[in-house]
Amino acid sequence: MSIFGIILLGLIEAGSIGFAYDPLAGGVSLRLGAEEGFRSHLILSFGSGENMVDSAKYIWHPGEYYRETVYEESFWRPYSWINLGIRAEYYFARKEWYQPYIGIGIGGKTESRWRNGYERNDTIEVTTPVLTETDYFGPAAIVGIDFYPLSLISKLLNFKVPFAEAISFNIEICAFLLLKHKFKDTHSTRWSYYYYYPERKFSGIEAGAGIHFNW
Repeated sequence: MSIFGIILLGLIEAGSIGFAYDPLAGGVSLRLGAEEGFRSHLILSFGSGENMVDSAKYIWHPGEYYRETVYEESFWRPYSWINLGIRAEYYFARKEWYQPYIGIGIGGKTESRWRNGYERNDTIEVTTPVLTETDYFGPAAIVGIDFYPLSLISKLLNFKVPFAEAISFNIEICAFLLLKHKFKDTHSTRWSYYYYYPERKFSGIEAGAGIHFNW
């Protein structure tokens, strides 16, 4: 059987699709494998485009109550990002409305974005294009639980709800370590703290979550 046939068989046999987030990746989530036992899990998002940034210089004249424009220009700058998580997960026997799982995986992100950086020194205000870059990669260990709300409603009402297993939510705890970490903001001042790109921790334990449609 071809690789395409194996993938198609896996999709037909068991799986779920939705959206998920963990400390290393977030986006569209695809899980393939048996309802109980091992599953492969892919989390992916990517995109690109352009945004407008400014380059300008102004001089304030307090005594005369006006702002002098030295130069002023707006132009487009490209941005892009991709983040990816790949996991192997083991799902334990499902209870009536929940199912615990554990997993290991890797994840990372590469992103470049432009924003406006502001500086003000006495009466001079300068706006400059600022490039923010993010590049990280590392392993993660996961412990989580899938919840089936329709199954819970079915149990509470003692009534068979159609497609009770079709929708699930999950919450999880992820321990991660960044083997590669690059965070760069070329311009950060007290006038631009609102736009500051915070530096991600190199290791830690954080929460993740997701929602999936199952078949």
